[in-house]
Amino acid sequence: MFQGCTTSPSGAEELARHIMSFVSAEELGRLLAEMIDIDSPTGEEHELARFLAGYLAGAGLTVRTTPAASVLGLGRGRESKAGYSLLLYAPIDTHVRTAEDRRRFGDGPNLLPSARRSATRLAGLGAENPKAFAAAVATAGAAFGRAATDLTGDLWVGLGSGGMPYGDGDGPGHGTGVRELITHYCKPDGAVVAKPGWSVSTAEAGLCWLRLRVQGRASYVGTKHLAPYDNPIVTLAAAIPVIEAWLVAFAEEHRSAELFPQGAVSAVTAGESRQAAFVPDFAEATIDLRLPPGHTPQAAVDSLTEALAAAGTPREKMDLTVTVYLPGGTTDSGSTVAEATRAAWVAAGGVMADEAARPPASGVTDAAILRHLGVPTARIGMPRRVATERAWAGDDPVPLNEVDVRDCLRLVEVLVGTGARLLV
Repeated sequence: MFQGCTTSPSGAEELARHIMSFVSAEELGRLLAEMIDIDSPTGEEHELARFLAGYLAGAGLTVRTTPAASVLGLGRGRESKAGYSLLLYAPIDTHVRTAEDRRRFGDGPNLLPSARRSATRLAGLGAENPKAFAAAVATAGAAFGRAATDLTGDLWVGLGSGGMPYGDGDGPGHGTGVRELITHYCKPDGAVVAKPGWSVSTAEAGLCWLRLRVQGRASYVGTKHLAPYDNPIVTLAAAIPVIEAWLVAFAEEHRSAELFPQGAVSAVTAGESRQAAFVPDFAEATIDLRLPPGHTPQAAVDSLTEALAAAGTPREKMDLTVTVYLPGGTTDSGSTVAEATRAAWVAAGGVMADEAARPPASGVTDAAILRHLGVPTARIGMPRRVATERAWAGDDPVPLNEVDVRDCLRLVEVLVGTGARLLV
């Protein structure tokens, strides 16, 4: 029996089966299709939040939406409040906001907020991530509400806005929704975050965005032979391979069984194409660096600065600064919520050997923020049947937009099973 449980493992499984009787693949598919049809880019989630609030309220949960367009549903436990308090959580915002974004990611039909169905599969913007994960959380919460089970603790259902790594850290994005929920509305004993990975994860990389500004000298192309010429674009272009090589070495140095913190030069800004007759005063590169828990941004800045200087980038010309930082985090793999989630995953068909063999992760999710805020957190996803069969096909280079409803249903089983082990 897990700490915090009042039900034996066999009793929990029986209860989980009862609660799952209130779940159907057909309804799950309809819910997910409706969610895909509601566009919800970061900062514009209000319509989807209202829709999901109505869905949860219709299942008997007490529901509120927050100013930042997150949704929080509560399946209230007994008045003694002696039991465990569990948060099931997923974000609801997508990574594509504009037609320009769609062109940058390939401009295929999967990047439109319009659900397309083929047998048990659904495609459309964010169909798998985040919307299938959010649909699984909403479905699990609704099943508890419809079953009207007498809970010994509280079941919170969180569907958060602002989950994407987006913006400068002052507006929506980078976990603003989950931070709002935990800071102002609920503080659970443990949380389960629904995000990719068909095994239980208890470690999360942090995120650090760096801006490298290289100084040059503004000039006019027509006087290049008459005036000093110091093109910062040339200097930055020479620095980028050095940065990429440093990122590879950093990832290898900090690789662990659970994490493989990657990085990339992801944006370059220099000059103005409408004024191509003029050389700019500076050029900038943005670097996304994933940090292992406990590693400071300043340590990364110092190391990369030394690598650039050693490769010939003049120190006096470069300025490397941190623009966004979210720390990584870990939860004890033997914690109450991790053990309960793992047991539910095994009951739903998960294989412990697969957990040991899973590739280390580098993605950043709201699980890191929950852990940073003191909430023990387990992360669990679903089998990625579609992504595996497509083998990361080139027409959808960021494979977040197709899902098999059968795999989503497996995740619902895990979430329901976890709640059954902790709340009754």
